[in-house]
Amino acid sequence: KGRIALTAAAAGGRSEILELLIAKGADLEAKDSHGDTALMNTVAWGRLDSTLLLLEKKAGLEPANENGDTPLTRAVFMGKADIARVLIERGASVRATNKKGDDALKIATLRGNKAIKELLAAKPAPLAPEELGKQLVSASEDGQFNILKDLLKQGASIEFKDEKGRTPMGAAASVGRSDVVDFLLQKGA
Repeated sequence: KGRIALTAAAAGGRSEILELLIAKGADLEAKDSHGDTALMNTVAWGRLDSTLLLLEKKAGLEPANENGDTPLTRAVFMGKADIARVLIERGASVRATNKKGDDALKIATLRGNKAIKELLAAKPAPLAPEELGKQLVSASEDGQFNILKDLLKQGASIEFKDEKGRTPMGAAASVGRSDVVDFLLQKGA
């Protein structure tokens, strides 16, 4: 209900129907009743082939739905690392936030998807000092050494305190991450 032909074909992974509709002039940016484009639907349903087709046809990377989700934040929420990688490679903003204020990295953290967190850390966008600090606290808690090293290279403050007053060291210590505590001590915490 509420789907237009293009978004319905996208959700079903019907690449041949997508091709036909696009050839007949279907609007790639048309939205269904939830504000989802065809690209949002291919992402949500994990349809990599249809996602690639829509990107080849120049579907927009950044249209947000009624919740403020973009194709990348949707891919991250759904745990679709292969699709997230393609979207990032094509230039999707890793900093775009939904209406809750969550960006792709925060969503990956909340969903416990370490593979996507590492993917996002490998393609960092310039971050404000506060955001660097928040991510350093999160990575310390999760024991994500590759992310920790990268955030420190980007200038994250090892003494940062988040909104709960936690430092990277405190976050690591609170969950028993002695390996992270030792690492942070070596880095001057």
